[in-house]
This record gives sequence, structure tokens and C-alpha cells, in this order.
Amino acid sequence: ELRGKPVAAGEFWDIVAITAADEKQELAYKQQLSEKLKKKELPLGVQYHVFVDPAGVKIGNGGSTLCALRCLEKLYGNKWNSFTVLLIHS
Repeated sequence: ELRGKPVAAGEFWDIVAITAADEKQELAYKQQLSEKLKKKELPLGVQYHVFVDPAGVKIGNGGSTLCALRCLEKLYGNKWNSFTVLLIHS
């Protein structure tokens, strides 16, 4: 029902954040999001982000969550914690 339509506050997530294991995966996810938005296969008015995990030893979902939250704070300042966020780990 929401595909390709603007969503009102509280109707869907304000932010959808996807974690990526590396830059290659990040690029692939960003391309997929771009295509889906062009084809109006996702709700509109939502901020979609892909955050890559830091290089080195894999940090698991807990560490990836903290990295994504740090990225959201950098992007939105203190406002990020007032948003409804869907965090999807790859």
C-alpha cells in the first residue's frame, strides 16, 4: 500500500538504515535502493541510508549497531533519537 507514496509521520519509519560489511556491499545496496526508489517500489519521504562497517575484524551485529547509531548522530545531531529507525543488518 505504501509503495511509491509519500508517508506521513508515524505511518512508517522515518529512517531506514542498512549496514554493509564492506564498501563493495555498500555500493550494491545503494544501487538497489536507488533503483527501487526510481521504480517507486519503496515508500517516499523516508531517509534511506547504507552504513559500512569499519575495516578490519568483523564486529558483529552489536558493533555494527553502534557504528550505525554513530553515523546517524553525525548526520542528524541530537535529532536522530526522536526518529523511528529501522536498522537492518546485512
